[in-house]
Amino acid sequence: MENKKMTMMDYILETPTTVTANVDRSKELTKELVDLYLKKDYTSICVVASGSSYNGSLCARDFVRKFLKTEFKLITPFTFVNHENDLRENAFTVCVSQSGCSTNAIDCLKLLREKKETTIGLTGRDDCDFVEYCDHLINWGVGIETVGFVTKGVVTLAAFWMLFALEVAKRKDMITHEKYIATKNDIKKAMVIQKELTQETLKKYEANYKAFTSMKELHILGSGPNFGTAVEAALKISETTCLPGLAYEAEEFLHGPNIKFTPSNTVVLIDNGLNERSSMRIVDIYKATRIITDRAFIISNDPSIEDQYAFRTTQETDPLISPLYKLCVFETLAHKITEDTVHWYVHPLFTKFKESNVIRSKSRDNLYSL
Repeated sequence: MENKKMTMMDYILETPTTVTANVDRSKELTKELVDLYLKKDYTSICVVASGSSYNGSLCARDFVRKFLKTEFKLITPFTFVNHENDLRENAFTVCVSQSGCSTNAIDCLKLLREKKETTIGLTGRDDCDFVEYCDHLINWGVGIETVGFVTKGVVTLAAFWMLFALEVAKRKDMITHEKYIATKNDIKKAMVIQKELTQETLKKYEANYKAFTSMKELHILGSGPNFGTAVEAALKISETTCLPGLAYEAEEFLHGPNIKFTPSNTVVLIDNGLNERSSMRIVDIYKATRIITDRAFIISNDPSIEDQYAFRTTQETDPLISPLYKLCVFETLAHKITEDTVHWYVHPLFTKFKESNVIRSKSRDNLYSL
């Protein structure tokens, strides 16, 4: 019997099992990176990554900053190599790539070696070209993901950074054992919610089918821990549906981008929830935006919002952990909209662009099936 060809949806559905297993082995999974971090008294963490690896790290940024009380800076590889590789004195620098074959990340590792720095690569696969340039190659535990529009990889990476921060905080006695266990359980709870929210998204998609399959672009608004969710959502929508996905910090949306809004515009807001300080303001921005367009939706349990336009859950976690499940709304929408409209179509000239190899972004070919 022929092996089933995996889809984005398959990996979205696999995510809770993988993350939960990683929580159960978090000490072992993160040990090498934790040991490296604890070797010195670092004053900050510098993460060099692009695309979904950048966004997955961004989803964990607020969590890491809170638990480790240190700056968690993200920078893209091209900028790191060409513009901003200085001013990192005593910074714990890690290069991230799910494939371990991103040419821009490899360039960063080469530069760090030239600078006689320890090179640390965080990746989703052991069989990769990072191994040639890393003093330490660490796998974050995504397992197999053969679809290039990664979903499981983003969430498992965000969870890995959270677990890393927890293990460091525990070893440095920055948190109690009770807090350590409770937070790990909250991450597990996030995966229960992810399953529920995935099904909720499928239902809301069908209930608002015309709106989602006729949109010309999607604006995504978030803040704090879920700004990373918004940025990854914009990328996922753009690269699958081939429609513009635009991410904004929720309040910044009011300072220009909303001016062009008409009843034809579509927007999804992300409420951080649990009465988090930003929550009321984000709900108000949603309600105000609906004055202009009926194509406004929100991930929120706020009871004042009409159920048809809210992606709801029966439980919530600490807002810092919520990107682990709120991402599934956009991953699921990206898959469904693409399946029902463009069917993974790309312009013939894009195919020529890829085949030209003028600017290769991966050091190996055929890393993914799509």
